[in-house]
Amino acid sequence: MKNLPLLDSLDSPEAAKVQQTYEMMFMQWRIFLEEMKDHAAFSRILWIAAPDLSMACARLRFGDAYVDSGSQCLHLQLAERSFAGVFDDTNPSTWLIRHPRSYQTRLGFTKNRFAARPQQPSDIHASAKFYESALTQLLALLEKAHSGFDSPHPAASS
Repeated sequence: MKNLPLLDSLDSPEAAKVQQTYEMMFMQWRIFLEEMKDHAAFSRILWIAAPDLSMACARLRFGDAYVDSGSQCLHLQLAERSFAGVFDDTNPSTWLIRHPRSYQTRLGFTKNRFAARPQQPSDIHASAKFYESALTQLLALLEKAHSGFDSPHPAASS
């Protein structure tokens, strides 16, 4: 979505449209991942979630009105709900590695301290430090691969 709509409730008609958009996007990803597994040598896929924009970058890209509205938190909840609906644990060979919620501000954006180049707010990239938790989770999952990879989906870190 180029311009993210302001949301004031998860139950609004606008939120339902947003959720439908997220569901379609995740369904496209699911189809892609299933095709990848069907036509390649992959039996399991580990997916590391992309970071949200830093607060400074979000202000530059979306504007203060959107950032300060709290809409991002609602967008994140709708995206998580949509992801869970599309990847509903029927496919235990696809794993989502999430980033700790403690990396987010109360408005739903990544804390500025995790920006790759804080002095350049237009840079959308996160720093290497941001990925430490994801890599720790990834290494733990790879260790489990030797024992059959049978554990449930990893929960979101808090």
